[in-house]
Amino acid sequence: MKSRFILAVFGLCCLWFASFTASRAQDSSTDSQLNGMILGALIAHPEYRPYLVNARVQYGIVILTGFAETEATREKLISLIKSVEGVRSVVDLLQPGSRPHSDEQIRDTLVRGLKEDPVARRFPMQISVTEGVVTLNGEVAEPGDRFIVLDTAKDLVPGKPIINLLRYPDIPARSDQEILTQVRRSMDEDTRLNAARVTIEVVDGEATLSGVVNEPRELMRTYYHAWVGGVQSVKAHAMSLAHRFPVPAPRKSLRTPDDEIRTVVKEAFLYDPRITLIDPYVGVSLGEVTLQGAVKEYEAKRAAGDTARNTVGVVNVVNAIMVVEDPDLSDSGITEAVKRAFTDSEQLRDTPITILTEGGTVRLTGSVSTETQKIVAGALTAKVKGVRDITNDLIVNSGELPISNEDITARITPLFQNNPYVSPDMAEVTVINGRVNLAGTVATEQQRYFMTDVALGAGALIVDNRIVVEDRKTP
Repeated sequence: MKSRFILAVFGLCCLWFASFTASRAQDSSTDSQLNGMILGALIAHPEYRPYLVNARVQYGIVILTGFAETEATREKLISLIKSVEGVRSVVDLLQPGSRPHSDEQIRDTLVRGLKEDPVARRFPMQISVTEGVVTLNGEVAEPGDRFIVLDTAKDLVPGKPIINLLRYPDIPARSDQEILTQVRRSMDEDTRLNAARVTIEVVDGEATLSGVVNEPRELMRTYYHAWVGGVQSVKAHAMSLAHRFPVPAPRKSLRTPDDEIRTVVKEAFLYDPRITLIDPYVGVSLGEVTLQGAVKEYEAKRAAGDTARNTVGVVNVVNAIMVVEDPDLSDSGITEAVKRAFTDSEQLRDTPITILTEGGTVRLTGSVSTETQKIVAGALTAKVKGVRDITNDLIVNSGELPISNEDITARITPLFQNNPYVSPDMAEVTVINGRVNLAGTVATEQQRYFMTDVALGAGALIVDNRIVVEDRKTP
């Protein structure tokens, strides 16, 4: 009797394991199919060749890295990817500008990017690039820091070979308590981790980690942080991911249900390293998303709004996230910090930009030569501690508009008529200073994408696409 019971339990375990394995395989298969579909869409559009952007799919959520030269290019790319069936949301990590090609451009990208990483920026290092091969040289504090810097560099210049010559000093023997203290300190200093959710135990030089992290990349950073001087081995098998996401299913309705939007927005937040909200409030009503919570940096607030807006089915975002005020930072101190950030930027160093700060809100005025400079100015300002909001009134003064507002308006109608997927009566179109504003309703995400495509084809510098994808089944 006892043996039969054991066999029955064993059989149930086998069935569960087979089901779990099949589910994970299906997850991987679905994401692989989406990757292929997205790659095909990119190849079909020369401006988005795979060497310019990289799309990684996790449970239907697309993480975009790479470069976009203009805001219009960024908007069109995101709209294109959202139109692919099965995509649930897009996390936009694109950098302004174009992918570096020369050795000097690759090095500049690494210098700027490593300064933004909370671990890498602590260490002075020499970066050299010869015929596309990167060499990192210098000294870090702990053994694990070498791998964190290397992983960050790989993300900044994907596909480039990197020789890691970073060294760490000889570290005297440490007691278990000293190791525990150093690992905890190392994790606490990394703002890309939620160290409070990680438990650390050290016995005879062996570090054991347990707890919860948001995504695989955070899990690897946590593991690397445990490799401090004196550690003999690290066990992280008790670490787990915060969520197991469902397999993305094809959209049954043209309008995404509010509950599904809420779930996807929260899941997308987990894949955006800029968002530091631990438990954000996400409210959804008829496709309009309301965000609430508190963050330490404006960059996190802006990223949360952008990621929510890039979720399929969202028609509007009300971003009520609060940036926690730092009483030690004055408006003048914030202004000086923004000025220093601009001075350190090769793209903005000699650009006449006026910075005004009132109550933590920074207003940028003046003129720049390119749209990329305007985007970079806003991005650098968002990273400054103490900034609560940004008004970017910079004017791109590259001369007269290449096409007048009247010419853009005149070109749009025939382009609509020549496109088999859309028609002029689907959208209300206004053109101001080369910016095309679109409003109205369409039946599919593909039609919404083609609306942006038509506007750009007419000569628009920027497209503000407020068109709503309407459910035809809704009375």
